[in-house]
This record gives sequence, C-alpha cells and structure tokens, in this order.
Amino acid sequence: MKPIYKCRVCGAYIEESYHCGTPAELLLDETRRKALSKLMSFLLRHDPTAASLSMDPEGWVGIDELTEGIKHRWRNAHMYKWVEKEHIIAIAILDPKGRFELRDNAIRARYGHSKNLKLHIVYPEDRTTRLLYHGTAREY
Repeated sequence: MKPIYKCRVCGAYIEESYHCGTPAELLLDETRRKALSKLMSFLLRHDPTAASLSMDPEGWVGIDELTEGIKHRWRNAHMYKWVEKEHIIAIAILDPKGRFELRDNAIRARYGHSKNLKLHIVYPEDRTTRLLYHGTAREY
C-alpha cells in the first residue's frame, strides 16, 4: 500500500510525492494507512459497536463520529490518537478496491458486511452492461 500525500497547491489526495509541479505533503505513511484502512473496514463492515458507533440501516456512520470513536472509544485508541477526519476521507477516496463510500459528512463500507448487522443497502442497478464476467471456474 502506498503512502498518501496531499497536494499543497490544489489540495487533492494523491499517492505520488509531487503534484501540480510541487512537492506534496505526506499525510499518511504506508504503515498508518494500512492499519487505519483495516480498522475502518472492521468497524464499518463487522462491529461498529466496538467503537460505540451508531450506524443507520443503510450502513452510514458520520465521519466525525468515526474519527472520535477510533481516537477515544476503540479498545486500542491509544494507538490511533493521531487520526483526523482528513485521514479517513483520504483513505476512502484512494482505496484501490473501492471499499468505502462517502456522502455528505458520512461514510460506509460498500460491501462485505456481516449478516448480523442486518443492513438494508440499496445498490444502483446496472442496466447498461451487456457482458458480465464472474471470477470462478467455468463449471460453477
């Protein structure tokens, strides 16, 4: 996983150390990015109560609430005192597998939720794709 930078000129979150012709500011190194991304996935997919998060029926949690939950209510909060809202947003925007979705001031995991959460997520229906590939053996 690459580090995340923030462009000093346009403010974009990027994975390169230069943007808009100038050096970018390091926002998250590889180690912190990976650790926070895994924790976000765990909390938003499997156990929001582990950080005292209130999740709506579609899986949305306020970004500020997630930030505070990680910094203060997560069992290993002492390891995440450095987390800011901007880190969560940058991870969500740059996630290579599209694990997160942002809307207004909220975030949710796009997929992979535990059934015990009993979420009702309505996904947009794709009516334009003509050919669908499925990653399994032909006999299945």
